Amino acid sequence: MVSGVRPTRGHRVFQGVNGVILTLVVLLTLYPFFNIIARSFSGERQIRAGEVTLWPKGFNLTTYEIVFHDSMFWRNYGNTVFYTVVSTAVAMVLTTCYAYVLSKKNLKGRGALVGIAVFTMFFTGGLIPNYVLITSLGLKNSVWAIALPNAISVFNLLVMKAFFESLPRNWRRPRRSTASVRTASCCGSCCRCRRRSWRRWCSSTRCPSGTPGSPRSSIWTAPN
Repeated sequence: MVSGVRPTRGHRVFQGVNGVILTLVVLLTLYPFFNIIARSFSGERQIRAGEVTLWPKGFNLTTYEIVFHDSMFWRNYGNTVFYTVVSTAVAMVLTTCYAYVLSKKNLKGRGALVGIAVFTMFFTGGLIPNYVLITSLGLKNSVWAIALPNAISVFNLLVMKAFFESLPRNWRRPRRSTASVRTASCCGSCCRCRRRSWRRWCSSTRCPSGTPGSPRSSIWTAPN
């Protein structure tokens, strides 16, 4: 609303009705969750009688004792942690590598690689071909059957590709050339120049000994 404009009566009524409706929607959405939590701390007799609503009755922790002593619960929870951590790490590595390659505009076949990725975004093989593929790869009845097939998300791939393309071209640290490294080694270990004029002369002249790092030749003398 524009500042300085007094809201009309109809607008205030609309805001009030809208707030009431949204509040009711939120309460109806949260009620099942609170009811389940209350039932988990309630007794079996009170639950069967329908006496539990939002507050536990016949408080006990029997349900949690049964769950925590069940080995299958911890195994399933471990699988959840594994899928979350390992699958995320694998997806990040593969997606980043693929996106970095696609961000190179001078790469041959770049359009074909992008097209293949986008094609899989709209068309999938289906349940049976995926089952045949997982079985043929020997991943059946293993955790990798869930972690690997969904490792690369095309949407995340395109987002990562756009990120790499937005970086400046000189974002990578430039490497020192071999000639500059050889000259520095020659001047540092062979010439041992101390005066500025000698350093300039050494940087523009080949090392007299022929190889960087070798002892200085007795014939060579510094310029005047």
